[in-house]
Amino acid sequence: MYADDIATLRALTLECLSSGGSSDTMFVYLQQAVLGFDGDEVWGKELDRINDGEVDVQCPACAEDLLIDLQSGDSSIEPGLSSQLATRLHAEALRVATSRWQPHSPTCLVG
Repeated sequence: MYADDIATLRALTLECLSSGGSSDTMFVYLQQAVLGFDGDEVWGKELDRINDGEVDVQCPACAEDLLIDLQSGDSSIEPGLSSQLATRLHAEALRVATSRWQPHSPTCLVG
């Protein structure tokens, strides 16, 4: 019923992402929107929590809930790129970082 509207919003969000967004925080929100448009029921709702510098995750080995501090420089946790989603988000972040200084698309400036 709303497939065309969702496709249009997703395309506009991707356009904003390709222009570099306006900040690291906005980059996370745009990524979350794309994931939501793609139907990701976890990160489409939760990705913005990393903007607070910490995130609750569940250990894949023991199912224990863990609070991960993303701002700590002394963390022994090393990010892995074993999942398809992590690889995609990492590649997008690197691509956007290199285009950060390019002018923004006019559609991204529409509030």
